Amino acid sequence: MKEANELKNLLAFYYSLAELPAPDFVTICDTPKEFHHQVQRAALREDKTLHQFMLAAFRSKVLSDLHRQLTAKHLIEKYHRLFNEKYRAKFVQLKNNRHQIRQILFGQHTSPGISTFVVSDDTFLLTVFESVFSEFIAEFSEQHPLTDMVGLYEELSRNGSSFFSYLTRYEAVILRWPDNFHVTPMGIFHTLDQPCLSWKDQRFYFYNNWPISPEFYENPDRVTKTMVMSEKNVEKRRAYMEILGSKRFAELLDLRVRDQSIDRQGYLVELYQSNQPDDLSGDYIQFVKVICPSTGRAYMLCVPPEIKSALQAVAWTFGKELDEYQPVIET
Repeated sequence: MKEANELKNLLAFYYSLAELPAPDFVTICDTPKEFHHQVQRAALREDKTLHQFMLAAFRSKVLSDLHRQLTAKHLIEKYHRLFNEKYRAKFVQLKNNRHQIRQILFGQHTSPGISTFVVSDDTFLLTVFESVFSEFIAEFSEQHPLTDMVGLYEELSRNGSSFFSYLTRYEAVILRWPDNFHVTPMGIFHTLDQPCLSWKDQRFYFYNNWPISPEFYENPDRVTKTMVMSEKNVEKRRAYMEILGSKRFAELLDLRVRDQSIDRQGYLVELYQSNQPDDLSGDYIQFVKVICPSTGRAYMLCVPPEIKSALQAVAWTFGKELDEYQPVIET
């Protein structure tokens, strides 16, 4: 009840900012699935949202008022320095992620016959303002107290944030803030042992912004060879290896070390081969495990079955024969 009242207070602020009366109906949803269903229903009544209108009001009223206050206190330079050093990268990354997050949370829940409406990216933009700016302004205010600060920042300090919202003149549909919300300081969704986003019975896992099936985290024993081999993206397959561990990864694909050597950087390089030929190709599956000198990350790269040594496999990944591959420095 407390959270619902806080969200309604924040909604009232947004609507008053745009010089509009509060909506007739407010629906607060506990899961993305429920939110998408309610948005589809609401869109049948009115599909013209107010997000861009409210953002324009935010810029013209809240930000301009803030700029005047900072100018009067000679704090403009310090304000921008703190934001650029600690918060800009996170803000930009989250803003750029909004399309991907929308697709992941709502793309699979479209209900035929209700509406073809798809939740727009704009619904996430107010959340970006809320999550980043409330954190930023709290730190800035500690260093430089803004006793006369009003507007969105005051509202956010007193009231909770929504995660997604669908705002029209007559109705507001809100997805409450998730129980888990994990991003790196750079704004990247990433964890090794828990959901990045979760609401009740809906959990979403990410590894360096790659969406990962919950099975890899929650039931790794149920992960199959087919699930791993069907992924063609090298970065995402590396994510699988790090989540499962190289030992489990090798066991899952029934791999054995065929050859190993030390590269010019002093790193151990191993060539793995499956114990049995692949059912589809008829050939043995081979991976070379290498360490990236720049990042220290381990990669399992698929190589052709005719490769016979670990160093030959590394050379092949650079498009060279073994006798042609003589790097002085690897990057």
